[in-house]
Amino acid sequence: MATVNASENDTIVRYWKSTLATVNDSYNSTIVHHCKSTTATVNDSHNDNIVHYCMSTMATVNAS
Repeated sequence: MATVNASENDTIVRYWKSTLATVNDSYNSTIVHHCKSTTATVNDSHNDNIVHYCMSTMATVNAS
């Protein structure tokens, strides 16, 4: 997330933390799709980093 400016980073992290709090394995694919869909509105140079972050966070949530 280092390439995303502070304002974008805080907003995105806050949103995904609150969303992912309710995630379980059965919802994983839906949330990945939604994450990718949402990040499509973010500057293209940031998309891969944000999607990677969201997916990594989901892996951590699902594992715990």
